[in-house]
Amino acid sequence: MARSTKASSATSPEEEETTETTEEEATEDTPEEGTPAEGDEAAAPDTAQADFSTSGAPIAEVDVADIGTDHLEGESDPIIYAGEAWVKLGDVEGVPEWAVGNIAQVISAPVVTKVDEETGASTSFNPELATYEVRERSQGITLFLPREAFDEIHTHGRPLTFA
Repeated sequence: MARSTKASSATSPEEEETTETTEEEATEDTPEEGTPAEGDEAAAPDTAQADFSTSGAPIAEVDVADIGTDHLEGESDPIIYAGEAWVKLGDVEGVPEWAVGNIAQVISAPVVTKVDEETGASTSFNPELATYEVRERSQGITLFLPREAFDEIHTHGRPLTFA
């Protein structure tokens, strides 16, 4: 921080005005931060220019409402693990009328692990015709249901909406 003194026509030292100047004020001829210097065209982005990816095509924003919910090739349902998954019970045979829409914790779920002999890669999945043991949260009833009995499946614990 530089200190400068302005001398005026005052005769006594009390009348002299003392001011402090910072380095920014001392170098006012330099451009401000974030603005390019004159002749520095590479640093000045053209705000009218569209945002382009590395391929040169404009980056499109995806509307999540346009994304389909159909399973694509290679996709599978999430694996239901006992003790970790919570489900919302649907209106199917085996679910009492009062329990439809309630949540339940998965107590028992069959998980099959398949190992590819050529690559050694392992894949875990629930069998298609598996029966899951679930315990409804409000009344504590234990049910044995197929996967189709679940309206929602939450594989990473109970969501906050069910807290």
